[in-house]
Amino acid sequence: MNKNFSYLLKDKKHLCNFMHRAWYRSLTIGFLIVCFGLFFISLTNIEASNSTSTETYSVPKLSIKIPNLSFSQILKDGDQLKINYLADYVDGFYKYLLTITITIAVIMGSVGGVQYILASGSGNVKEAEKRIEQAIIGMVILFSAVLILFIVNPQLTIMKALVMETIDPVEYVRESGDEPGGVNASGSSLQSLGISCTGSGDVATIAKQFQGKTTYRLGAKGGPPPYPADTKTAPDGTPYKNFCPNGSVCLDCSGFVAMVAKCTGLPPRNEDGGTWGIFQNAEVIESCTKTGVKTAGGTYELTPGDLIGFKAGDFTKQKSFGHVFMYVGNGSVMDSHGSKGGRSAGNAIGFQPLEKICNIFPVLRFVDR
Repeated sequence: MNKNFSYLLKDKKHLCNFMHRAWYRSLTIGFLIVCFGLFFISLTNIEASNSTSTETYSVPKLSIKIPNLSFSQILKDGDQLKINYLADYVDGFYKYLLTITITIAVIMGSVGGVQYILASGSGNVKEAEKRIEQAIIGMVILFSAVLILFIVNPQLTIMKALVMETIDPVEYVRESGDEPGGVNASGSSLQSLGISCTGSGDVATIAKQFQGKTTYRLGAKGGPPPYPADTKTAPDGTPYKNFCPNGSVCLDCSGFVAMVAKCTGLPPRNEDGGTWGIFQNAEVIESCTKTGVKTAGGTYELTPGDLIGFKAGDFTKQKSFGHVFMYVGNGSVMDSHGSKGGRSAGNAIGFQPLEKICNIFPVLRFVDR
């Protein structure tokens, strides 16, 4: 029999100390196994939520970099974009926090272990035990939230991607378009809808009053039906040209911008000629910023009421129609469109970032006020 082991058997005090140390070693090893096991589980569930992309998009640039944090590409699925940037950031930060915490816990546990061994001969091991226990408690607190969620439902530990709808420019134009003609809605009819049309006022404020109150009809300029140019049919079989829903004003895209110009007192830009009249001699936009455009003639900072769009023939995939947006300030444009349910009551007005439409449509022109 080993001499040291025989000595322990004869001395109960030393045997207890030996068993105590062995228990703490086992506890420490088990603690590390659990920590790294949970860390692996966390990584597995986080990585499982990442997606791949079929197109290239701009990636966020962090002011303060987090080690090993990388943003996954955006996945385009039909008319939706699945964006993981926020999930990637939260996951990366959590992994970084786990790494730091595990490192500190291992160091503290190791210090406690050395302190325990050195103090075991004198019997003063309380401080060492406390240090090891605190390291374990700290890790338990950190992992408990994720562990509880994982036990309840592993899906709760997976960060979901943000889902955004995209615009198909072909469908947007095919379901929209306009016809020449002057606006013919009366001020009283607009007033009854809560739309101010006095010939003066803030462009953005009045343009936004049309939201929820405008229905798209091809060729509509604010007056009552019929609208002969609109050949679409409602789900119940009723031709759209024969009616304008109660509680709304019917406008196509050039009708909307012309109506806003009339209500706010903006100078006309040949809106009566439709998009062809508006953009016939307009410069093509080469690039956009959040609030401005660049053409061959110079760089322009947009003001509310400026027009962005294209005329028939500009868009090669759908040559028969044009479309127009109005800039309303703060980097945003508005329009009346027939796609995305625009022919449903009060659903025609769109509100989008200028940079977004610049990235979507291959040709855009610019007309200022």
